[in-house]
Amino acid sequence: SANSLLLEEDLLGLASKQDALECPAGLSCIRDEWTYYHFPLLSKMTTWMSYCFITCPSLAYKHPKGMQGLEAALKAEWVSERTNTQLWTHIELYKIWHEKPFIAEFDAATNKGFKNAKAKHKEAVDWFLNKAGEEHRLRRQYLKERMDKMTSLLSDCPGLAAPQLHLILAAMAMAKDEVLWYWRHKAPPPKEEKKHSKMKVEGLGGDHEVVSLVAATLSLRRLACKHAECVGEYYQKYLQDVMGPLLEAAVTAASF
Repeated sequence: SANSLLLEEDLLGLASKQDALECPAGLSCIRDEWTYYHFPLLSKMTTWMSYCFITCPSLAYKHPKGMQGLEAALKAEWVSERTNTQLWTHIELYKIWHEKPFIAEFDAATNKGFKNAKAKHKEAVDWFLNKAGEEHRLRRQYLKERMDKMTSLLSDCPGLAAPQLHLILAAMAMAKDEVLWYWRHKAPPPKEEKKHSKMKVEGLGGDHEVVSLVAATLSLRRLACKHAECVGEYYQKYLQDVMGPLLEAAVTAASF
């Protein structure tokens, strides 16, 4: 899960483990993935997964891992805001999964497998309402602690701002997503949705925790901006001294 990678493997903790980093930071892989680039995109990815299952619900039974994808989308969020559009994804999916034509198509394609799939659908929704709030609260807590340590580290060793830029940007991007997730999910569903209007996400935590995360993000941002010139010089030098010879060798080899 996202939290196991972030918290248990201490993804951002690499900021204090110089021997585990390549130069520049972020080029070292965890589980053969470009983790520092992909992890901040998690929020957008899960939103688009929800959109896919709303616009093309048959993916749940047509794709070999369709139900697995749907469960992941249901456990990620129940309201999304993208490009001035607010969509209550759980409510829209609930409506689709109660349409008789969809149920008939599902059963026909899966040999009466809709009942079992619906149970998994409900389990994912119940998990989200009861567990997602706490999971995101722990994630916000982790991000704040790590960004505080990054700020302290960069204050003492400003030269590390450049090689660890990817970690800094990843932390700030994830913090932004967590703050927005909190405020979106704190609000109740629309009153006109009578079947869902009283539903709420448990264990969200308090506003003060979110304010603390925002403060930690701004402190790290100010420090990173302060050393922007140093960062630019570092990457210019890296491209010139490291990537330049490699590119020249590749061009030379390709010319024969």
